[in-house]
Amino acid sequence: MFFILIFFFSFSFETIILKYKTEKPIINPNNDTETFNSLSRNNIYTFFNIGNPTQTIKTYIRMMLFQYYFLDKTESNYYNKNISKTIEIKRKEYFISSNFQIGYSIKENFLLETENKSNIIAKLDTTIAENTTNIKEPGLIGFNFAYFSDDPYTNFIKELKSKNYIDSYLFSIEYINKEEEGEIIIGNYSHKNNNYKEENFKFSKIDLGMSSMIWNIYFNKIFIGNEKFEQNLIADLLIEEGLINAPLNYREMFLNTIYNKSENLNKCFETKNLGNIYYKCDEDTNIKDLPPLTFISYDLNQTFILTYEDLFYKSNGKLYFLVYFNTLFTFWRWKLGKPFFKKYKLFFNQDKYLVGIYKDDNKFNWKIVIILILSLTILLIVGFIIVQLKKFRRRRRKNEIDDYYEYIEKI
Repeated sequence: MFFILIFFFSFSFETIILKYKTEKPIINPNNDTETFNSLSRNNIYTFFNIGNPTQTIKTYIRMMLFQYYFLDKTESNYYNKNISKTIEIKRKEYFISSNFQIGYSIKENFLLETENKSNIIAKLDTTIAENTTNIKEPGLIGFNFAYFSDDPYTNFIKELKSKNYIDSYLFSIEYINKEEEGEIIIGNYSHKNNNYKEENFKFSKIDLGMSSMIWNIYFNKIFIGNEKFEQNLIADLLIEEGLINAPLNYREMFLNTIYNKSENLNKCFETKNLGNIYYKCDEDTNIKDLPPLTFISYDLNQTFILTYEDLFYKSNGKLYFLVYFNTLFTFWRWKLGKPFFKKYKLFFNQDKYLVGIYKDDNKFNWKIVIILILSLTILLIVGFIIVQLKKFRRRRRKNEIDDYYEYIEKI
């Protein structure tokens, strides 16, 4: 039995920052089904350095899962327990069950190091790859809330909190650049570079019904353009979902405003796969007529707006519509994936089951300043013109009086 050579830290890191990247979708011009299957998976990942000697493991991030594990395989890019010799093996065998895997596992405690050099505790599944054929990722970390699970060994954030690596069950997710890189901040809503004020957060309690095993938001109204489309509904939040799953009645709007429009005839094409309907269009298709999709939440006091610029992906001369429709579940609710997360930063409280946003009402607004400066400039110009007109009139009046007196003197 080997002993852990890296010491477990007893103090709190307060926050752990996971910097993630996004795999680019594979676009196959000759196979629309393959293309949309790739677009529908938003594979975001980070790297963990495990063991001594160190092994760097590519680890994928999921919001539907709450488990976390690293597969023990001798293949390259996977964790290989025969390479790192600083792990104390603690055999604990038990049953794991979730939406994705069923199997028996042997857990091993070890320290892992994130890319930003924060050491955190995690577990290693050494047999799950043998018992589950559909798990292929070298590592997976889930950020779901695990409402129906009391097992501390399978919840990533609960495990971090139990070891005092973080102070709270809070985390936030944000895309930070056009290269589709982002940050997940765990244990707090921000790091030292942000000066968030607690009073500016707005939160909504998620639905914890049996059909709501995923982070979600309750929306009071949904508008398409200026027309109310739906009201009082729940939408699921899944960052690993590359598209937006919309109900079939939203498809009619797309058909009427884009697909069947005379100027776009024979420019858009439909693909069906396993009950799902997808659309792609030629690059010169007029997509600007697609009305904005607006979600309104009274609890968050927020209006979320997705425009045509958010809902199309351009590649190889084609425009791929980032909304798909399911014909098998006609009452299926909205699933908000990558297009939603790219536009809005969201905050999560796993302990109190809250989803929130940050609204800085006191934030310096350059648009207002520019409008004020332009207005002041116009007022100054108008004032200057008025003053010059008055001066001109006084000079003309004075000249008229002088001319009059000069005329009198001549008489």
